[in-house]
Amino acid sequence: MRTCYLDVRVDGEFTHEYPAAASDPQLTDVRYLGSIHHHHGTVRLRLEVHHADREIELHQLRRWLRNCFSPQPVAFGAMSCEMICDWLHGKVVARYPGRAMEITVAEDAFVGATVRYEAAQ
Repeated sequence: MRTCYLDVRVDGEFTHEYPAAASDPQLTDVRYLGSIHHHHGTVRLRLEVHHADREIELHQLRRWLRNCFSPQPVAFGAMSCEMICDWLHGKVVARYPGRAMEITVAEDAFVGATVRYEAAQ
């Protein structure tokens, strides 16, 4: 079986916080994450397409993805990278239903999270 995926990336700025880090004794080494802090982030979307002849145009998909993160910096409150992936998944499913996808949110090109989603039936 053959499955095709588009692969697009966008860079941007966002803020968030990890409130538990401010008081949890297990998180003393990352206590600074308890305050709102800034990241230069990279978001990668791998989106299933149903045929190989430009079913979804790459440049249009990338522009749409970039617009999901406007205006910048995007304030994500207490959302983790995994939660940001889930937030974006909701937007992608609303626009492109019935597709498997993988979403990565990276902080400052060093750490991040990747979530894989099966196609909703």
